[in-house]
Amino acid sequence: MFESLAAMPHGPVQVVIVNHAIYPTLDVPIARMTLDQWNTTITTNLTSSFLVCREYLKHLENAASTIKDKAAIVFIGSTAGKYGEANHGDYAATKSAMMYGLNLTLKNEIVKIAPKGRVNCIAPGWVKTPMAEEVLKDPQTVYRALATLVIPS
Repeated sequence: MFESLAAMPHGPVQVVIVNHAIYPTLDVPIARMTLDQWNTTITTNLTSSFLVCREYLKHLENAASTIKDKAAIVFIGSTAGKYGEANHGDYAATKSAMMYGLNLTLKNEIVKIAPKGRVNCIAPGWVKTPMAEEVLKDPQTVYRALATLVIPS
């Protein structure tokens, strides 16, 4: 995957931004969540992140030192991964696993391949995107989202 990009005009990939996820639109508490919904969210949000990172690290193993010196993985997490998300435990679990387990593991592993390599995660709150637009029309959702924000004084 990354080797084919090395021949492109902008050269080999140095930084990977892992910014994809699904957020099922229906509110479903864990007690009523189907295994199919759980597995779909885990596969789409977490397993795919693992696969992208694995391929990037394989690419780095044979990369020039100039590429390794700038190697970085940036995960886009979510406040749901830190605080949980009622009725969306599947999404929250994937973001938490990515933000903590995968992120911290990779920061220890990337330096064995690229000594200056970095792995970071940012966790924004709700962002008005096409995926979230409909959900953010609900005043209760907006209230719950704002209730978890820390506002500096």
